[in-house]
Amino acid sequence: MKELLENVFTQDQYQLQYSLGKIGIVDAALFIGDKIIPIDAKFPQENYERLIKTDDDFAIEKYSKDLKKDIKNRIDETSKYISEVSGTTDFAFMLIPAEGMYYDLFINKLGNIEPKKLIEYGFSKKVIICSPS
Repeated sequence: MKELLENVFTQDQYQLQYSLGKIGIVDAALFIGDKIIPIDAKFPQENYERLIKTDDDFAIEKYSKDLKKDIKNRIDETSKYISEVSGTTDFAFMLIPAEGMYYDLFINKLGNIEPKKLIEYGFSKKVIICSPS
């Protein structure tokens, strides 16, 4: 994530491992005006790997379900960084740290994953799922 931020922002516009007080430490924070945009890099690698390596229909169904649940849990975790008291925006970014994973989930439609439903769930929690690009 550091390289991604370095390529776009100056050093005073972001900080890695930024403390939001009692809420916790977010992977990165962008400083835009008087607001902080929390960014958390999250991805459930284990079930993703299982899903891409199987051809079995039963396993595809199981791993798709598990991966959807994992992603929703990561969205929930990311949403905890949204805090008016801490000066954050009313949204957060959840970075899927590898372009290929993001592509598989949201473009390629991996397994029985419904990208629209994951995006809608993220929006319901004020979390925007994004890729490295």
